[in-house]
Amino acid sequence: KYVHEYVVSLVAHEVGHTLGLRHNFKASSIYSLDQLHNPEFTRQHGTSGSVMDYHAMNISPKGKPQGDFYHLALGEYDFWAIEYAYKPFESNEFKSESEMLEAIASKSTKPELIYGTDEDCFGNSPRGIDPTATLFDLSSTPIEYFSERMDMAQELWRNIPSKLDIKGNRFQTYRSSFSQGISEYFGAARGIPRYIGGIYTNRAHIGNSGGKVPYTAVPAAEQRKALSVLATKVFAADVFTFSPDLLNRLAGERSEDFEGSIWRGRLDYPIHSIIAGIQSSPLYTLYNADVLTRVYDNEMRFAAGEQPFTLAELFSTVRDAIWSELAKGEAINSFRRDLQRSHIS
Repeated sequence: KYVHEYVVSLVAHEVGHTLGLRHNFKASSIYSLDQLHNPEFTRQHGTSGSVMDYHAMNISPKGKPQGDFYHLALGEYDFWAIEYAYKPFESNEFKSESEMLEAIASKSTKPELIYGTDEDCFGNSPRGIDPTATLFDLSSTPIEYFSERMDMAQELWRNIPSKLDIKGNRFQTYRSSFSQGISEYFGAARGIPRYIGGIYTNRAHIGNSGGKVPYTAVPAAEQRKALSVLATKVFAADVFTFSPDLLNRLAGERSEDFEGSIWRGRLDYPIHSIIAGIQSSPLYTLYNADVLTRVYDNEMRFAAGEQPFTLAELFSTVRDAIWSELAKGEAINSFRRDLQRSHIS
């Protein structure tokens, strides 16, 4: 079922390209997490507004119902874009083709038709300013979605021994399962920092904007929430703790097979390098020159009376999270020393 849903979603995406549709990386932000966890809702509406997003897996946490794993329905944006591109002109309905196209295009400000493409996302690099134009995110509250993913990765790591310690299993399955959790954690740690210095964008035209303007700074409360999740789930001292027994079971693959699994680099698992990558990725995004100047410029974009999110707040929050042992006189573990070296750098 899982593989079938992925193939359906992938094929629909590529057929969309053959029909002329571009990526729409904002489409995955129109539904709530509760809706995505509802199988009846996802079966009718899918998990997104368009097949043209890069869709993340929709896996529910323990105790919540499981919606479809992937986007299986054509979205509202897809029908709208195809209508604009291919609807035949009918003279009994419109005076001209231009009038017909204008009528279709005038729907663009509807929330379910939200749009952002490659020139908005820039491959999730710091050049992208809108946190909803992101690859492999999901829901109208991506911070909560990414936080859920990190919690599930932690759960996966805790459960690997009990799930895989079965006679006849190969120890390489430990490594592949562990690495899946690492991949999910890395994706979340990379996606959340896009809220810092973020700016919501839209492409509405004057007269058709519903009062919207092209740029709206991400509210300071949302930026603080994103930074808080990073501080507690990426930068905190007790986030990454693995038993020696688990690390000693992460066997590398020595032989090539048709899936491309083959030993490269170290045969043992380079745990410090991997965790350093998870922690340094958001850190380098936060200190990227484009991000810092946006935080600085955004102070001028907040409405009167709103407490802006400032560079001073960014620096102090990150510093306090990364160097918390100094105030408490606690020992500093090896993962933290790597993170602190990155911070100093």
